[in-house]
Amino acid sequence: MDKKPIVHAFFVCYNEENILPHLLRYYSTFCEKITILDNNSTDRSCEIIESFPNTEIIPFESNEEFHDGVHIKLKNHVWKSSIGYADEFLYHENMVEFLKESKEKGFTFFIPEGYHMIGAEDLELSADDNILEKVKHGVKTPVLDKPMMFDCNQIVNINYGFGCHNANPIGNIVVSKYNGLKMIHYKFLGLKDYLYKNKIRAERLSKFNKDNGFGLYYMFSDEEHITDYKSYLNRSTKVL
Repeated sequence: MDKKPIVHAFFVCYNEENILPHLLRYYSTFCEKITILDNNSTDRSCEIIESFPNTEIIPFESNEEFHDGVHIKLKNHVWKSSIGYADEFLYHENMVEFLKESKEKGFTFFIPEGYHMIGAEDLELSADDNILEKVKHGVKTPVLDKPMMFDCNQIVNINYGFGCHNANPIGNIVVSKYNGLKMIHYKFLGLKDYLYKNKIRAERLSKFNKDNGFGLYYMFSDEEHITDYKSYLNRSTKVL
């Protein structure tokens, strides 16, 4: 069987010190290089990134705002590989073999099955925890069936839509849908973390986002966020 294809991963980051150790440790198991596009983080994010040998930090500016207009330009042009947010994990129970087999079969464009992952309300992850073992439950969420991975030697342009929930790729398109590949979005990692992340994103939400209705849920009240969390928790089933 062919050797595993070389994999590069790209992520947008702002103040993600809680999830970064888990993200970088996981992707290091099958990626040769991990690039973090950092939006001037003020916590320990850059320190954590630099502690991993196969990483690179590329800073970018957005006028201190959470701005999907800036993000989409990065995602469509800075690759040429796929870019996600730092809480999005592409998962397969045997990723290396999956990549080898996909290369052998000629797949160039991958659509995973999407899930919002959710932990207990009082969950507090440490950097040394195995997030895949600590948080195994989630809710199937079709909008997260995002085309996050593709063969940059076969795809000329990816043409992502906002949020990368869809794409209009140009090139040699051979689609692998699901086939055991999951996009597990670690959105609900304890109420404390959830409320914090929503707060900082609401504070930084750009006029562009507000005018276009992107990410307005970040601006919900704490009570609404707590209700949302409990709703997902009650509907969750085992995913991993």
